[in-house]
Amino acid sequence: VMLGHMSGALPPWTVPMGRLVQSMHANVVKTETAKVATAVERETIAMLHRVFFQRDDAFYRRTAQDRTVCLGHATSGGTTANLEALWHARNVAFPDAEKRGLSAALRSAGCDDAVIVTSTLAHYSVSQKA
Repeated sequence: VMLGHMSGALPPWTVPMGRLVQSMHANVVKTETAKVATAVERETIAMLHRVFFQRDDAFYRRTAQDRTVCLGHATSGGTTANLEALWHARNVAFPDAEKRGLSAALRSAGCDDAVIVTSTLAHYSVSQKA
């Protein structure tokens, strides 16, 4: 099985696993409507988190299924992921931007403007969203 764009071959168990999760009503909009899919998604995100951040086993035992902890989340694609990353970066750089707006947050931080620095290899959605 191939997904196509920027994806390699999938392991043979993904199709039956997908059918199983789908049969359990995998609408992950709310945990209450997709308990199994939500747990699978949280475990998958924890596995990816481990690849990048390499925390110890105890950290993942404690946090993977903790509803008060977010190790990340799945998006529908790269454009959405880039938009959310820009949104998060803005909120980290200017914590009151969400509440007060970017202009007010910039002023309170003593800044006139904000910029996004990327390489020429950045996905086109970054310049579209900026």
